[in-house]
Amino acid sequence: MRLSLPESLTPGVYEVLFGGREYKEVGGTVGGLAAVASRVTVISLYDGVYPSFSIIANDIGLGEKTNITATIENFGTDTINGAYVNFEIYDPEDNLITTLKSNNVIVPSKKETLNPVIAYATFDSSKFEIRPGFYKVLATLNYDGKVSSEKKEATFRIGTLNVFIKDWTNKIYHNVTNKFIIRIESDWSGLINDVYAKIYTPDGTLKTPNLDLNKFQSANLESYWEVKKTGLGNQTITIEVFYSGTSVKKDVIVEVVPPIGPGVEKPSNIYSLNILIIVLLILIISNIYFFVLRNKKKDNQQINPPVK
Repeated sequence: MRLSLPESLTPGVYEVLFGGREYKEVGGTVGGLAAVASRVTVISLYDGVYPSFSIIANDIGLGEKTNITATIENFGTDTINGAYVNFEIYDPEDNLITTLKSNNVIVPSKKETLNPVIAYATFDSSKFEIRPGFYKVLATLNYDGKVSSEKKEATFRIGTLNVFIKDWTNKIYHNVTNKFIIRIESDWSGLINDVYAKIYTPDGTLKTPNLDLNKFQSANLESYWEVKKTGLGNQTITIEVFYSGTSVKKDVIVEVVPPIGPGVEKPSNIYSLNILIIVLLILIISNIYFFVLRNKKKDNQQINPPVK
């Protein structure tokens, strides 16, 4: 059976859904929708060669290596006999660090295989005097003696085995048990296990539960601080975060204020307690008064018998 595709379709891989007029491109939809009975995969190709590619660059730690990969496809009828990709690496200030060349690959036509071909080059950060930050990759495809006019761009991050203290609870309430939150951020490209913090305050040393940080992840460490000895106003305390056999310290300022305002965790309401005590005292005094008065009346009745 011969199929006729609309002339508006560009080369690519499509699913033809019989029973209707829908031409569904892999990854998208073209045309109208009707009842579908069955489907087949149809490839629309250019004459000759027609390459297309994309790139991926993974995050790494400072001094580590990473493979920068290119996925190459050929939407032409002929095989690409030789293709490679040049990767230009730029630092955070957009200065060119180096240019890497991928391995040479053969890219069959889509009529031969639907699978893409992978080409890659290895970037070794230890060979360059670079610092942590975000780096750019600019890639150009070369094939059968030609250079593609299309360039692809990707970014990747180079980090260090550091955990940064980014933020913390900056207002707490006196004579109250406060939740104290520390916002931390990993600058490492892998998992950091058992990260925790200690907070050194006039009320004693607080410790947070341990947690694991994924690569370049931000997270909260939490503890509870019962503010008793710490005075009102701006107070300096020390936060120390422990990870991977080391730690980082930071002196921070918190404002200690009286325990007022909605949503603040408070101890027992002293005002209400005082009112309750006063009411109880009034009831006790009243009971005593009426008890004494009643007994006095009985005594008067016994002392002054009725006159005959």
